[in-house]
Amino acid sequence: MNTSSTCRRLTLSLLVTALFAYPAVAQQSFGIDAGDDAYRLNEYADLSTIIAEVREVEHLPLIPPTLTVVEWSEYGDRLETALSSGHRGLKYAALRLIIAYGEHFDLSEDAVFDVMRIYRDGDADRVRRMAVVALARMDSDWAMKFLERSVRFEKSDQVKHTIRSILHERNHRLTSL
Repeated sequence: MNTSSTCRRLTLSLLVTALFAYPAVAQQSFGIDAGDDAYRLNEYADLSTIIAEVREVEHLPLIPPTLTVVEWSEYGDRLETALSSGHRGLKYAALRLIIAYGEHFDLSEDAVFDVMRIYRDGDADRVRRMAVVALARMDSDWAMKFLERSVRFEKSDQVKHTIRSILHERNHRLTSL
C-alpha cells in the first residue's frame, strides 16, 4: 500500500470519527448540520466499506514522518499550542500525537501541566488513560512522581491499572540501564 493511499484512509477515518462521534465539532469545523440528510450515510454498504477501511488502517504500522530536528521542534510547539487551547478535540488529538511521536520532541513544563490537567479533570476514563500514557511518553520525572503520588487516590480501576503499568514499565527500564 502506498503512502497516499494510507493518508487517504487515515483522513477518511478521522472524518468519519468527526462526523459520527463529534457532530458538534463537525458542525463547527465544516459548517455541517449533524442532522443534514446529505451527510448521513444512506446505505449499509457504504458504512461497512468505511468501517472495513478504518479497521485496515488500525492494523498498519505507525511510521513516523521523516522530519528534521527543526521541524520536530516546530511540531512540538504546535502540539503545545493545541494542548493549551480550549478545544477538547485539539487537546485529544495532541495527546494521540504525543503518544505516537513523543520520543521525537521535547515539550515544555507547561505542556506537561496541560496534560496533567487533562488527566486530573478528564470527563471520561479513556481520556484520562490517554493522558497518563502521554505523560509517560513525555518522559518527565516530575510527571512520573505526580503519578506515583496520585495512584493511591485514583478511584477508577482502569486508570489505576494504566498508571501502575506505566510506573512498572518505567522502573523496569530504569533498573535495566
